[in-house]
Amino acid sequence: MTTTPANPAGPGGSGGEEAASGPDSIWVVADVDPAGTYSLTVQYNQDSAICLDRNGSIAYATELMTAAAAASYDAAVLAQIMGLMDMPLQEAGSVVMDLRKDRPPLDEAALGPLRIQPGVSARTHQPFLHCSLVDDPMEWQWTPEQAEEHALYVLQCYPVANLDNAYRRFMVGVIGLDDATARAAVGDLQRWRPSADTAPSITCPVCTKTSRDPNDIREGYCGQCHDWTGAPKTTEA
Repeated sequence: MTTTPANPAGPGGSGGEEAASGPDSIWVVADVDPAGTYSLTVQYNQDSAICLDRNGSIAYATELMTAAAAASYDAAVLAQIMGLMDMPLQEAGSVVMDLRKDRPPLDEAALGPLRIQPGVSARTHQPFLHCSLVDDPMEWQWTPEQAEEHALYVLQCYPVANLDNAYRRFMVGVIGLDDATARAAVGDLQRWRPSADTAPSITCPVCTKTSRDPNDIREGYCGQCHDWTGAPKTTEA
């Protein structure tokens, strides 16, 4: 379920109201850019995405982890001062807000179109991350664990995309395959790797984009074509 902050009186300004819109999934895909290089793209919807190189992937993941840690930390502080000091929610929320003033802001450049506000629900006292996109009405809510999972997935995918570059160059330059066949070989490589059960991929038969997102693989979905172009398959071993 996606939710958005609605109660400015609560810690982080959240009352846990349901949002009107939010992403069903966020796609993390490897694609060949015009220069012929595989790059990593985090695609939130058809209009909003961020392309990441090595440093960008690390910076993006770091900001996600920082936001997740802040939300969890605030929830722990709130629970502690309410439990040990018997402080009312409103006063405890003010303490949390004061603590936040001493923190540097998240690096918006590293996050691209993504904007994240750590918060604690005034109703459940659980941590969350309110997420939105620049110049886009979409907004949703992550748990800290979901944000951390997304960050880790980005970090896992980028090194593989970099290896895909070298393998594709080898297949074209040394083996002599044409570009389309080389791309297909790169997409097929995952099922031959020992870790294929934990990091599978799917290559779109229409645009040849390769994705390692489990949602894409399970549904046969292509984030580039915005259509279900492939055959659904299981990601289980």
